[in-house]
Amino acid sequence: MYTKTSHNLEGLAQRVREAVLEVLWTQWASVGGLASARDHAESIVDPEALLLLSLAFREQDRRLWDLVADWARVGSRYLSVQRVGNLLPAYPEATQASLREFASLAHRIGKDHRWKKYAEDGTVAEPHREKHLVDEPTLDMPSTLMLRLRLGVGVGIKADILTFLIGVEGSATTARSIAAATHYTEPAVRRALEAMAKARLVFASAGVPAEYHLNGPAWKRVLDLPRYPAWLYWHEVFSFVAQFLTWEVQTHVHPASEYARLVRYRQFLSDHRVAFARHRLVPEARPRAPELGHAKEFEDLVAQLMEKIAAAV
Repeated sequence: MYTKTSHNLEGLAQRVREAVLEVLWTQWASVGGLASARDHAESIVDPEALLLLSLAFREQDRRLWDLVADWARVGSRYLSVQRVGNLLPAYPEATQASLREFASLAHRIGKDHRWKKYAEDGTVAEPHREKHLVDEPTLDMPSTLMLRLRLGVGVGIKADILTFLIGVEGSATTARSIAAATHYTEPAVRRALEAMAKARLVFASAGVPAEYHLNGPAWKRVLDLPRYPAWLYWHEVFSFVAQFLTWEVQTHVHPASEYARLVRYRQFLSDHRVAFARHRLVPEARPRAPELGHAKEFEDLVAQLMEKIAAAV
């Protein structure tokens, strides 16, 4: 039965698709994709999150697969296979199959043997178009900081920690917070920070727990950055979007009542709280009582989140 509720949900889902596709194309244009974006990204591009949501959106815009498949040729070496594996469980199951196809192309065409663990045996889907859609990234924009540091320092946890700390303008941060932002384990982040502090790349406070910071102005000068690019927790937003839209498609087959929708929305807010909290739409602390009294409250939050990311990309 087609109801006003389903109409509202479909309308919201379409707004989410349009907003996020604009973000994806803007970020791809910043890292070498020959994308028809109006602007380049201002915030730091999270390459693993960009890859995974692009794979999840493969059927939303078929051109994304052509671009991602070509990125396997020139860009896979900038990606952290370990971090892809860390982020992958937050995305719908269908993303895993697409990742295997990407990994096969990265292994076979990109000659990047790190991807062998995810590569799919047998037939591999090729791009729909044969022409190249990706140039070698120039890494001359602040938004490409993560790729730039990986090229200079090496793909791994230390380059990503530096990216994060520059992205928060050198603010003092605990190892736990850095681990939550970068999605490496806390012990691995702490070991890396201790080594970096010994090398005086970062500085540790004397308190417990220790807080780490870097000399933001010095790094800005060394990297010749015109401004500090912001770290915006793109994985948290992208994984929410992927799960929300997957669920919305399922409601076409199994329509959700107003109450069932409210229950699911509460679960979404619980599972993906960081995506909303980091954009100051909800408090970071989880309340004792359920926050959402009506489904429209959550739908309004989602609409506001799309407005925030469109303005911040």
